[in-house]
Amino acid sequence: MHARTLAIPLAVLATTLTLAQPGTTSPEIPRQAPIELIPPDANQDIAAIQSRIDALYAVISGPAGDRDWDRFKSLFADNARLSQIFHRPAAAGLMTMTPDEFAQRSAEYLKTNAFYETELASRIDHYAGITHAWSTYESRRDPAAEPFTRGINSIQLVKPPGQTQWKILAVTWDSEASGIPIPVRYTQQ
Repeated sequence: MHARTLAIPLAVLATTLTLAQPGTTSPEIPRQAPIELIPPDANQDIAAIQSRIDALYAVISGPAGDRDWDRFKSLFADNARLSQIFHRPAAAGLMTMTPDEFAQRSAEYLKTNAFYETELASRIDHYAGITHAWSTYESRRDPAAEPFTRGINSIQLVKPPGQTQWKILAVTWDSEASGIPIPVRYTQQ
């Protein structure tokens, strides 16, 4: 009895897998034409997304002193998160914070320390109202100095229906200081 009960689901699975083979179609369901995944205004969206990412770097960068934290917070969607991954033995783990918490934690350091973070390369994947950007960065204490660290920001942006601006939903970053080199594909445009 058990073998017969198992044979029916296996037969259904085998038939399903046969029909799912590349190049085969069910006679009842004709294959659809390819869907255009990039809307005509995608170039405008990509430019707006890159502008938002550029603004993120610009607002945290500069000589020692105050930053425009209101501008910083305006770049983010409601309930946004920033997360830093640590691999160092003395501080391994994940720290997650809101844009407000990031501003509070960073403000004191940046008042007395110059900090310049610039994008080295980016890779943006975009569909409709969601975008993911891999943004490779370099950090310096002086714009003319060699970077003291490099890393990758994983940035998720959203533009819900009816909204006019892209907003950052999440930023997660990790740095080469953790001993893991950045793959070449993330260092080239």
